Amino acid sequence: MKRKAICVLLTSALTAALLAGCGSSGSSSGSSASSADTAEAVETAETTKTEEAPAENSGTAQAEDNAVVLGADDTSKLKAYDFDLSVLGDTPATKLDDAVKDGDFVVALSDSFSGNSWRQQFEKEFEAAAEKYKQEGYISDYVILDAGGDQTKQVSDIEDLITQGVDAIVVDAITDVALNDVLQEAQDAGILVLNCDNLVTTDVTSKIIVSDYDFGYTGGSWLGEQLGGKGGKVVVLDGTAGSSTDTNRHNGMVDGLKASDPSAEIVAQQNADWDYATASTAMGTILSANPEIDGVLSQGGAMTMAAIDAFVAADRKLVPMTGEASNGFLRMWSEYKDQGFSSIAFANPPFQSVMCLNLAINKLNGVKIAPTYQLNIPSITDDMIDGLYDSDLSDSFWVFSTLSEDQVKELFAE
Repeated sequence: MKRKAICVLLTSALTAALLAGCGSSGSSSGSSASSADTAEAVETAETTKTEEAPAENSGTAQAEDNAVVLGADDTSKLKAYDFDLSVLGDTPATKLDDAVKDGDFVVALSDSFSGNSWRQQFEKEFEAAAEKYKQEGYISDYVILDAGGDQTKQVSDIEDLITQGVDAIVVDAITDVALNDVLQEAQDAGILVLNCDNLVTTDVTSKIIVSDYDFGYTGGSWLGEQLGGKGGKVVVLDGTAGSSTDTNRHNGMVDGLKASDPSAEIVAQQNADWDYATASTAMGTILSANPEIDGVLSQGGAMTMAAIDAFVAADRKLVPMTGEASNGFLRMWSEYKDQGFSSIAFANPPFQSVMCLNLAINKLNGVKIAPTYQLNIPSITDDMIDGLYDSDLSDSFWVFSTLSEDQVKELFAE
């Protein structure tokens, strides 16, 4: 159908300072989907209006909850930028087909806030892809709205998009329940709703989930292995208390640590809001009170950077620490690797906004899509650093970007 909309492009200037990039509220159990939609998950095998794809697409598998799993077994294909989504599988989330080209659609992004570098890149990935698709004729226009962390404004933003008559809305939610009513209103008006990063509890057209519990479990299990199964004193740096992201990552970390090294002891635990300054203060206090620390379980890259600096400032030997895939953390990892520092980093790619955009365009053209896609990006390990860290880029860049090398160099030059 044709709808008119005023294109309002409110993108934030990318900051040079590295801020926390954690926002995903995915869990190990996935997202809620209606039974009817779940029963139709197999429809994702269809990538055009008329042609059925094989039951199992390359690189794709069905999860137990009927989510379509997108992942890559070959880590050599995981490029820092110019990331080719097709390495994750052949689905409507990873590619558009020329057969679905139709320029009459307006697609919007409603972001709850862009107050950190991850979210800024999340918006920029969407903008670059939408502009490309507009030039190629897949869409006629696009809208980007940023609520600035204001729940009332995000509800108002979505109401404005409904009034404008956009065809699809990609949403990164302020909370899991605050937008449920207005998103249902959008769907009642015939607008597609695609959800990623911070998930809503209501049923929408499709969701992309990243399991924070699995991230935590992988990191905790890895740290237990580093301790040699002989026990050790561990510090836990958590995110923002009360958020589902913090809860899921924390539970995963603790469960993984206990499974890998049951005798490990957590001697300190601090919520540091995924923030460098907060974590720096916390680690200074923790180091003063604990002469023996054998490992750090950190939920985010900025907090791990602060932990490394705190250890160095206290003239303490670096211990194994978990982290996250910002260029800043990879820089410190690379700098201290020769001194024996080891880590494992969770990757939560900002390109989820592009995957939702792909799903929207495909669905608008009659392509059948699944209610849930689960994005499984392998964790970054010691042997992957040299291929992913870029010394020409600022700390604010997050690896695994669909932006071109030229775009990345322009936006994130050191």
